[in-house]
This record gives sequence, structure tokens and C-alpha cells, in this order.
Amino acid sequence: MNVINSMKKAAVIITGVAVLSGVLPSGEARAITVNNGDLLLAIFGNNNEYILDLGNESSLLSSNATTSFSIPWGADPGSLQTALSGTNPVQWEIVGVSFDSNTFLPTLYAGSSASAANTVTPSVQNATNVAAVWSGQLAASGSATDALLSSGDGNSFTSNFGTNTLAGNFNTNMQGSIGSELYMISADYVTNALTDLGTASLVFGSSLDLTVCGAGSDACVVAAPPVPIPASVVLFATGLVGLVGMARRKAMMS
Repeated sequence: MNVINSMKKAAVIITGVAVLSGVLPSGEARAITVNNGDLLLAIFGNNNEYILDLGNESSLLSSNATTSFSIPWGADPGSLQTALSGTNPVQWEIVGVSFDSNTFLPTLYAGSSASAANTVTPSVQNATNVAAVWSGQLAASGSATDALLSSGDGNSFTSNFGTNTLAGNFNTNMQGSIGSELYMISADYVTNALTDLGTASLVFGSSLDLTVCGAGSDACVVAAPPVPIPASVVLFATGLVGLVGMARRKAMMS
């Protein structure tokens, strides 16, 4: 019960009103207003991390729903690209937590490289507790919907979850690279049961384009890059065409 009590305290902080801005912050660390059940996008990998409140899971991942977000990227010195670039690849994750109003038992939401059917986790409670505390920390005295934080900040995504398995609580990668798709799953705090809710993708377009899809929507499917044709195959085909041409000319002359 100590865990539940601590999560109750976190949930009190979480309650608020979120208005999505989807704009690049000016660079200073800011708290974020987070509602119970909101999903948070984290883009990370190097010295800074971008956090954006996306809104409530029940709307974003409802059946056949498709929600798009355009995140400024740019290349100027004050851009998100400059802030996040470095020697490590830029990665992203979506995570959130909600509390049942009757039982106050929480549910974890997270993006996964594997669907619920292929993901096994014995530590849902630990991951949920970390997510609840992190959401509460972000929401303390918050009035913004996004923030740019140093990776060393105590409220950064990686300071709380690390870079791959949500603080070591999953046995599969819980992040994606830009240009990839993640399965959105829910995890039951009591039973550890996992459920597929939909998908999400983050790709380069006119900006950095995030799409969140409920079950039944295929708008998040990322097309596989075309397979390059080996140069040897091209040369072989060119030679074959040449031989065919020569054969035709000989046949016409005979």
C-alpha cells in the first residue's frame, strides 16, 4: 500500500488543464501541466531532451482515431535540431499513466518496439511507479505544454527511465528512432497484463511529424525504404540487353 499511497500523492499533482502548443520552447526548463491519463512524448539522445504533453490517452488511442502533431525542427542555432543533435542517435518514446477514480489503481501507457502479444514484462508495477513520479515532477507548478530540458535534469526522460527499457522494467526496446513506428500498449498494475491500443510514428516531413493512431487506423504505418538494386545486377541487366540487341542485328543481317 505504500506504493499506492505514494502514487496517490503524485496523481494529486498531475491533475490540471492541458492546452497543446506544439511549438518549440525558448530553451529554459519549464514545468508542464499534465492531466491524469495524458500521454507525454520524449525526444532524446544527447545533451538535451524535448518533452511534449500530447493530451489524453482515451482520445488519442480511441478506435480508428488519428491525431497528428507538427513539431518544429529547423537548423538555426536556436532550433530543436541543434539542441538535440550529437554523437548519439535521436530517439523518442511516448509514456503516460492514469489512475482509476474508484480503485485508484494505475495503468501504464507506453510505446514499444514489440506488440503486447510479443512483450513480456514482470515489472509493470515498477515502471508504472516511475511514470507516475515523473509525471508528477513535470507537473509541479506547471503552466506549459512542452519543455526543453538538459539530459542531466532530474525531470528529464532519461534521468527517470534510461534510454531503452523504461528503467529496466521491460525486456524489449521501449523507444524508436526517427522514421520508425511504435506499438502503443497499456499495462495493468495488478495483473501485469499488456494490451495493444494502437500505434504511433515519428518521421521527417515539412517538420518533425508525429502521428498517434488508435486501433483500426493505419495512418501511422511507416513505409519501408525501397531496397537498392545492387550495381552488379544493373551491370548484368545492361549487358544482357546489349547481347539481345546484338543477336537481333545478326538475325536481321542473315
